Amino acid sequence: MYLIWFITFCLVGLSTQEAVNVSVYYISSCPSSQRFIGSKLHQAYQKLGSEALNVKLYPTIVGYNTYGEEPYISYDIDCINGDEECFANKMQACALHLFGFNENTINFEGCVMSSRQPENKRVVRRCAKKSQIEWSSIKKCINTRGDEILTEIYDEFKELISEIDHFPHIIFNGVYDERTARKASINFLSTVCEMYKEKPAGCDIQKPTA
Repeated sequence: MYLIWFITFCLVGLSTQEAVNVSVYYISSCPSSQRFIGSKLHQAYQKLGSEALNVKLYPTIVGYNTYGEEPYISYDIDCINGDEECFANKMQACALHLFGFNENTINFEGCVMSSRQPENKRVVRRCAKKSQIEWSSIKKCINTRGDEILTEIYDEFKELISEIDHFPHIIFNGVYDERTARKASINFLSTVCEMYKEKPAGCDIQKPTA
């Protein structure tokens, strides 16, 4: 199951041994989601690493209907920007479901989203190979469990998703703060680094990225 850490945001500071938890709800076709994950988030993760930054990514749909009965249920998935976005979300959801949230999958997400072609299977396959993720497993998942995984994300966070009015939706340590999310969308590394009492080495350089 997907988890969110519910920790009060207004802390005096975090030690370098306590990772900042970041949950990002996004839609793959959204240019701001592509810029954020493909550039800002990915670059910050490369600088800080998993010991300082715990990232969870949730490709998001806005609803669905089901037809038939077990074990032959089919899904009609609703995405903001149509079927291509649903397919792109499905490929990324499969990768994250199969391989977890780690350096390889964050690199994969950074590669796919920075390409600005997340719906292109050739791009996704190339990014999987580059990130040492098994494309054949993702491909199988797309055709078997992809829709189901997207609906599981939606069902778990339905109440939250219904309140989102823009993407990406960025949550730190289980608490959404609009001002902090806005700052993070502009300069993610700097925003994260403000949360540490003792800053990790990756916080030495905090130049904004386009």
